[in-house]
Amino acid sequence: LMIPILIIALGFFLRLFNLSSWFYFTHDEETIVWRIMPLLRDNNLFLLGGVTPFHVHLGPWFYYLSALILKLSQFNPLGWGIAAAVFSFLTMGLMFYVGQLFFGRRVGLVALLLYASSFLMIAFERHWWPLYFGPLLSLIVLICLYQLIRGKSIFVIPLGLALAFGFHTDPSNWGLLLLTAVTWIKFKPKIIKKHLNIAILTFLISFLPLIIFDIKHQGVNLAGVKQYFSETRPHQGLSSSRFLSVLAFVPKGLSRLIYTGPPELTSIYTYCRQLITTYPIALTITFIVLISFAVLVWRHRHEPAYWLLGSYFFLLFIGLNLYGNFFSSDLFDHYLATLFPVFFLIIAVLLDRLFPPIRLAIIVTLVSLNLFLFSRTTTQDSFLLKRQAVAWAIEQIGDQPFALDSLSSCFRYNGTRYLFTLAGREPAQSFVDTNFGWLYPHPPSSQTPLARVIFVHADFTGSLSSNIIASQTFGSWKVLIITQ
Repeated sequence: LMIPILIIALGFFLRLFNLSSWFYFTHDEETIVWRIMPLLRDNNLFLLGGVTPFHVHLGPWFYYLSALILKLSQFNPLGWGIAAAVFSFLTMGLMFYVGQLFFGRRVGLVALLLYASSFLMIAFERHWWPLYFGPLLSLIVLICLYQLIRGKSIFVIPLGLALAFGFHTDPSNWGLLLLTAVTWIKFKPKIIKKHLNIAILTFLISFLPLIIFDIKHQGVNLAGVKQYFSETRPHQGLSSSRFLSVLAFVPKGLSRLIYTGPPELTSIYTYCRQLITTYPIALTITFIVLISFAVLVWRHRHEPAYWLLGSYFFLLFIGLNLYGNFFSSDLFDHYLATLFPVFFLIIAVLLDRLFPPIRLAIIVTLVSLNLFLFSRTTTQDSFLLKRQAVAWAIEQIGDQPFALDSLSSCFRYNGTRYLFTLAGREPAQSFVDTNFGWLYPHPPSSQTPLARVIFVHADFTGSLSSNIIASQTFGSWKVLIITQ
């Protein structure tokens, strides 16, 4: 027991170390802040959570949890970073448990070690957003389904809770529902009626806020699906080129769990594709791993452990093809979050079949490479430096009203609007008012102030005003004070 505890402690340390600088806080996180602010500020209990690419809002449960944590941390988003590390403690524990339950203690230890030390996982679990819970939820669902197959009826209750929370957190978790349905059809587990009723009731109750909202607003939320079908109609249809793109997308994304390249945190989950790097060696290894495991799954297809992992890979690939191929929608690596722990399990299973000295050499190499990346971590969007930049701008601007703007080709939406609120100084206008203005305590000013605070990223190549009265650089951001 001591070895997994030490590995989990190492992973926990890696996820907390230098948190104030390496915590990721940009537009996605600021969206969560402003969405929950009416609840925290005005006790206004909202019924809708985040919006999906399908233009339909999910339930508010992730946002309620985020609100509680933000309240406890006195509105400092860094509290989310601490919460993320705490939840990762649980995820790592389940990583070991699933490996041991499915394939034995040695596989559990190897999967845990690779998961705990992976630079991509460390970065992912410093980022509080709806996709954060994907790995944890997939492990819970795998445990529950495996135990249900073995006749342990009580596990249908945590399964219902996980599926309910996962459904309303992010669509990337919906594949777990498909896995549950397919597993139910194949194995027909015998469930005590009382347990099943509790699980079903839990799942149905999770939709209650959405039902209430749509009843009050004539179904406006569900109507968003029509907009998605309308927008994608010109591109709907299966395409061989898009199929190949999706086929390559999965190993490309997973290969970064082995080696992610330059340890720049802001490029880990950026939406700017030019900043994402895939290394041929890591990609080749990933292809070998996936093909080898596919052979193993076929040979052991009647064993629940292999069947569950293989089926989930297949179902998720079908789902990605439906979304990225048929509907021609954009795919991003973080959509694979629920596959992350599965991939580490697969690597551990394959390593367990190798000659011990070779297995040890590979494990040491992978862990050493990722710890080396961690030791060289950089970030273009340091949370600490942005807070310092905001404090400096407030000092320079004094009591006069000001407008806030941000200039960057990739990082414009940097979360700084909320950081001014956190510092106690509200801009009269800002570049995100269109998105968040309706959630402010007071509407943005209709008059444009004479003074402006502009955050300019190092990647910005446009021209700047000549009326700069002060400037200061904070990491990759230069903050300008400008007057008309």
